[in-house]
Amino acid sequence: MAIRVTVWDGTDAYGQRLSEGLYRFSVRDAADASYEETPAAVYARVSEVRAGDDGLVFTLPGGIEVPFSEVTGVRAGV
Repeated sequence: MAIRVTVWDGTDAYGQRLSEGLYRFSVRDAADASYEETPAAVYARVSEVRAGDDGLVFTLPGGIEVPFSEVTGVRAGV
């Protein structure tokens, strides 16, 4: 499996700056003819960790909540 790091600069396909907000993305693997969606790792600063009804919940900038079951790693801040 190859690892490729991509940083989105907040622009669309034409280079136009998009408005601030929350965006979703998916990765499609073009290595074979199936073009299946491939899981992508996302790194973000955690602003809060709390106990929710279904276990721990990580809160990211913008209020995005991620259940512990979807977290694959945590690193020390810099």
